[in-house]
Amino acid sequence: MMEAEILHFSVPGGTPELPVVHAVVGPTASGKTAWGIQWALQLQTEIINADARQVYAEMRIGVARPSEEELSAVPHHLIGHRSIHQPYTAADYAREAREALQHVVAKTGTAVVVGGSGLYLLAALEGLDEVPPTPPEVRGHWEAVFAAEGLQGLQRRVADRDPDYWATVDQKNPRRLLRALEVMEQTGATFSELRRGRVGDRPFAVAYHRLVPDRAALRQRIERRVAAMAGAGLVQEVRNLEPFKELTALQTVGYREFYQTWDAGGSDQTALDLVALRTAQYARRQETWLNKYVGEPFGALILGTTEAGPPWRQQPVERPNKSPYSAVRKRWNPAQLPWKGLWRWAAYPGAGLYGVGILAHRMWTVGTFALVKLFGFGAPVPKVKSIGIGNVHVGGTGKTPLALWLLRALEARHPGEKWGYLSRGYGRDSSGWQRVAADSMPQDSGDEALLVAHQSPNTPVGVCADRREGLRQLGQLGCTGVVLDDVLQHRRVRPQALIVACPWDRPWDEEALLPLGTLRDFVGSVRRAQAVVVTGTPEGTTGADWSERAARRRRAASLPATCPIYFTRWKYGTLKPWDPAAEVPLPNKVVCVSGIAQPERFANAVAQQHTVVNELRFADHAQLPLEALLDAAAESATCDLVLTAKDAARMRQTWSQGVPSQQLCAAGIRLWILPVELTFLAGPDGGEADALAYLCAHVGLS
Repeated sequence: MMEAEILHFSVPGGTPELPVVHAVVGPTASGKTAWGIQWALQLQTEIINADARQVYAEMRIGVARPSEEELSAVPHHLIGHRSIHQPYTAADYAREAREALQHVVAKTGTAVVVGGSGLYLLAALEGLDEVPPTPPEVRGHWEAVFAAEGLQGLQRRVADRDPDYWATVDQKNPRRLLRALEVMEQTGATFSELRRGRVGDRPFAVAYHRLVPDRAALRQRIERRVAAMAGAGLVQEVRNLEPFKELTALQTVGYREFYQTWDAGGSDQTALDLVALRTAQYARRQETWLNKYVGEPFGALILGTTEAGPPWRQQPVERPNKSPYSAVRKRWNPAQLPWKGLWRWAAYPGAGLYGVGILAHRMWTVGTFALVKLFGFGAPVPKVKSIGIGNVHVGGTGKTPLALWLLRALEARHPGEKWGYLSRGYGRDSSGWQRVAADSMPQDSGDEALLVAHQSPNTPVGVCADRREGLRQLGQLGCTGVVLDDVLQHRRVRPQALIVACPWDRPWDEEALLPLGTLRDFVGSVRRAQAVVVTGTPEGTTGADWSERAARRRRAASLPATCPIYFTRWKYGTLKPWDPAAEVPLPNKVVCVSGIAQPERFANAVAQQHTVVNELRFADHAQLPLEALLDAAAESATCDLVLTAKDAARMRQTWSQGVPSQQLCAAGIRLWILPVELTFLAGPDGGEADALAYLCAHVGLS
């Protein structure tokens, strides 16, 4: 069992004359059951369950019900005493919990409440407001609305009718939203007003004991627990209950994921991965609820345990914390540093230099800000909308096709807006600002900017290593919005919306990220993103495969569930001649020539339409040597060479004039370009229209 930090504090309202009920609370998988038994044994009392799903007899493994050993160690109440076929509400639980608390407190003088369901904890310890029951016709009406419009319809209505409740409710829980709408229609009052009613005085004081485990350790613990559940027969338990999957009791984490995955044709392992993901998300929501309703603690007590067994078999090690500032003093006290002897004093010069550096940085920031504000030094960055695109791999992620799609989609959706494109300009000789046109030279503009200038001629395109200067220049050109390419590692400019492009076949793991040197800051960088776009989704994959891949991406980067992951596929067109005005028949045998990061994908796409007799590969962003191309054409006995769109944009100005043009004509070489674009798929988080609307909302567009 992992070491846990127990935070002790009481809510207001108790008096020394009242008996004390101890509540062990915390996120799921934090060890509440074991610690609750520890307190109950020490206090010689009994436990009342406050988990909303452990009350059902048919649900055992998926809700992590205490084991037989744990149930025999201390008497438990309200566990497995109801059937999933019986209606059971929080009001029913509140009544039963109060009866159990009165019985246990009268018997032992105290009691221990253990659970992580926020509503049930409030019901047991604080009582519930008197909310009238809902007539069947009202409930049927809102169930029909939910079936017709989905979760979004409920969310929109609750947000409009009761903003206060909308700000606090679990916005993805349809049961909570349906209940609020039913009550508001029946009573005519907002649900938040009804929930502010007075509850009865409780005949006891409450002492909360909150478990606050390390988040990374909790995530590992959740994954281990899901694996242990699978080994204990979770899949079979879920299958046995599948005929009743529409019941409210089974619309919970640990069961719903299996039914969704099986309905989509997915595997058991996919469902288990999804259970681990949703459980971690639920744990974060529990911590948010505890911060709000239980409050921030004054002091802390560390109880250390080991892997040897449950905590009631261990001897707790108490370290009293008498002041809220003692943790701060301990953190910065040199005597607590782990080094021994004189090595400890070597930290003082380093800490001093670090402090001086921080102070100098702050002074520089304040000074430059004052110069700009008071004396006008430095032209301000214009207020333009910005959408950034980044990646965490070496190349070939599809950032530039994604930028081209975004520019075209924004132009079609908002023709009154003028959008520009800004890139760092890989492969060019300088780092300053440069306006890019279709006839610009590659050494002055870079590959990506040239490709955008060729394929989107009405878009102002620029390159600049200093993104603030680039935004300033594009703003002066009249742009109201800018698509920023390759911005993930540039912290000086933070776009209003950030998209991370990730290839389907290149996961976010140590092997893929170490060559970039970005693994150290990977999670912090990717979590800045508002959306993730997976490129190159293979043919033949299904919604279950997409859900599994999305779950793995979210786990790797600790992305929240609210961050959408969209799936796209490469769409290759027919070959286009180098000279758009030329009318020549399509070739049969061709030579593939590429200077990109992923040449295999390009060659395979060409081979789908033509016979590839030879292939030349050069480094990414490299100038293609004309002599090598002429030699390859002569050896292959073909005069048709196929280039990628990016290579064609890079080499067009070089080969369209002077000696290179004469050499191509003399050899009878015909150059072809393979066009490619991204097409969005209807994935778990939506398709093209959903992605565009989501990004537009982030920059203030409808």
